[in-house]
Amino acid sequence: MGGGGSKSKKKPCECKDVWKCGIVNTKFECGWQRECTGDCDCIAGDVKVVTTTTDNAFVKDLSPGDLVRGKDTPDGESKWCTVITNPRTVVNGTAHGPTTMSHGVVTGLGRVAPARYEVHNGKGNLSMVNLTDGVVRFVDLYNPVTDCPIIVTADSKILLTSLSDDMLDDSGGVEVRFVDYLSVWKGLMDLTNTPGLEHLWNPRSYHSNASTDGNMTFTSKLPALATSILDCKTNHSCDRFETVADDIVKNNMEPKLAKIVKEKYPAPQSFTEVLVREQNITVTTTVMAQLAPTWFWVTFVVLLGVCVLVFFVGVVSWLKERAPKKTTTVAAKNGETPKAGSSLGFEEI
Repeated sequence: MGGGGSKSKKKPCECKDVWKCGIVNTKFECGWQRECTGDCDCIAGDVKVVTTTTDNAFVKDLSPGDLVRGKDTPDGESKWCTVITNPRTVVNGTAHGPTTMSHGVVTGLGRVAPARYEVHNGKGNLSMVNLTDGVVRFVDLYNPVTDCPIIVTADSKILLTSLSDDMLDDSGGVEVRFVDYLSVWKGLMDLTNTPGLEHLWNPRSYHSNASTDGNMTFTSKLPALATSILDCKTNHSCDRFETVADDIVKNNMEPKLAKIVKEKYPAPQSFTEVLVREQNITVTTTVMAQLAPTWFWVTFVVLLGVCVLVFFVGVVSWLKERAPKKTTTVAAKNGETPKAGSSLGFEEI
């Protein structure tokens, strides 16, 4: 979730044109460039991904409902993921290769870290070392969100997330376990699973504090939001999450969106109810999935036993019908007609 704090309620970051000179694509150039300050962490709109209609779709062209290639886990199989929202967060922003330097990517070690960490520290898969190639580009930035935690680039080399380093760790810029990233991502998905709330993924929907006691930015609250979501989902300790979420809605969210959020979550405790309920559903589903093989064999053995019992009873009944009856007979008296039930002139006694 890219973010940005600014004095303007219309922009997620403060951007202005500045005259700059430098090396661009191995050439020394000077010119007016759009420079953005603040935390504008997203994906370049010209990054290519795979959709059901083309193998070279641009991120900027993704629309809600499109199917794009992604994954549920770093080592999992690729699958089709539905695009939920794809806001353009910054016009002519600064990208280093496919993303901004602070946008979250999956490292070769199966963890999640900001792109700069993977590049500058050489962690994980070496194919990630050339993530930026040292080239700074100015391009529109987007934050595509799908129902999968990972989007795969068209060349399959980079696994993109929907979050920036603000949502990874309180200390900022430190890699986290994929399972922790997944918990935070799932928490945000649960909270935004209502028509109209997909705008919560767009940093343009937030601004600095409306109060007069300072300019507390939206992005400065994201680390606390991430860690409190994780604590709420894993430990059911949700007081801090309720406080942080309520603070962002009241002081940093655009009024129109805040009204929609309040209709869905009338009280801070409403946020917790969603996180805990969805977590319980996930745990129950996981447990049932783990028990499924056991229940299968138990059912199989029971049914097999019933079949054997029915077969045995049937055989016994058949043998009884085939066995001769045990009777004692005497010759019919002279001149008497054999009684019903007797045969060949003999009657049963």
